Amino acid sequence: MSSTGLRFRRASFGVLLGLPLLAAAAYGQPPPGGEVRLRPLIEEALQRNPEVQAARARLEAALARIPQAQALPDPRVSVSPETTSTFSRHLETEFNVSQTFPFPGKRELQGRIATHEAEQIREELRAQERQVAGGVKAAFYELFRAHKAIDVKRVEVEILRTFAWIAEARYEVGKAAQQDVLKAQVELAKALTDLVTLEQARETAQAALNTVLNRSPRDPLGVPIPREIRPFVLRIDDLERFALENRPQLRAAQRAIDREQAALDLANRQYFPDVSVGVTYKVEAQARDHWEAGVSINIPWLFTKSRYDARVKETEAQVASARANRDTLRNLTLFRVKDLFEKVKASERVATLYRTSIMPQAAQVLEAAIAGYQTGQVDFLTLLESQRALREGERVYFSAWADFEQRQAELERLVGLDLGAGE
Repeated sequence: MSSTGLRFRRASFGVLLGLPLLAAAAYGQPPPGGEVRLRPLIEEALQRNPEVQAARARLEAALARIPQAQALPDPRVSVSPETTSTFSRHLETEFNVSQTFPFPGKRELQGRIATHEAEQIREELRAQERQVAGGVKAAFYELFRAHKAIDVKRVEVEILRTFAWIAEARYEVGKAAQQDVLKAQVELAKALTDLVTLEQARETAQAALNTVLNRSPRDPLGVPIPREIRPFVLRIDDLERFALENRPQLRAAQRAIDREQAALDLANRQYFPDVSVGVTYKVEAQARDHWEAGVSINIPWLFTKSRYDARVKETEAQVASARANRDTLRNLTLFRVKDLFEKVKASERVATLYRTSIMPQAAQVLEAAIAGYQTGQVDFLTLLESQRALREGERVYFSAWADFEQRQAELERLVGLDLGAGE
């Protein structure tokens, strides 16, 4: 072998063996545009998101309705000037003040209805906050997935460039076929095309996260920095119990039942009359001024009993409907908990398998292919396939990592508790 061929052989062998270090260096580069972490984004979204702000305003309005529901009706004041005779025209004036007092228990029930409605809206606010926080986590990890896919593809591009250079150099000295050079160039072109598509996906993911944050879709965002994967240790029984006790939608459904039950009690109480008490002061021209007092009641059962009967029937149906809605939501909640639990565990298993087994083995296969290609025992296509297998393993690993965190965030939203997803 000539000295030139020997120098080339050693140089190309060094470049090939240095490819794993090239990949590690590419992954270790500081991210452009700074870093962004999850918790500050969630806090920002809860402050800025218009749907959360609207839910808080609805709660404030509902709380203001409670004292209104419990208050007495407005008192009535009247002044009645009149004459006692057409001929004498002796003037009399009556000053009347009256107050209606609802039958005992009605005001309390009206206040209870308003209170249950406010508590229902409070739970809806919690659900909205959970929705927004979960949306931020899902968008954050979608952006993380997009950035990692680009990182993997960039490493692949650099490695394919090196492969193309080596194949061309080997072809020039008669150590490789021309098809190796063409194949390397085709693979490099495909990787560059994929990189453009992935960068577009990153822009879409960034716009989605900005939208949840109530920012302009074009606002710049740094590279998402997640926590390391932590083992998911919660049991399905615990998650089901958490969901039944804490899911805001279930709690809101129970408040709806309480509200309709209080409305039913009030409808039954409407059969009882309200009492109006009045005091009149009379000023007479030819007699002494004097006071008069009176009491009056309404008679709800005399001619309009059918209206009250219909009201009771209506609220009974509303109670039954609210209970059915609660039971349906409960069953769907248990199903979703089971479904998400299995998806979280599956994502965790996939990520662990790729991190601990598949990726290290693919790296070893690539190193063996590099050595085999250098000695002529492995063709160039095998070398490319080995490189592609490692890059695909990295892509699947990061995607499973994102799935693991996204599904945990969805599970958090379902059970109504922080499980530490992505923190």
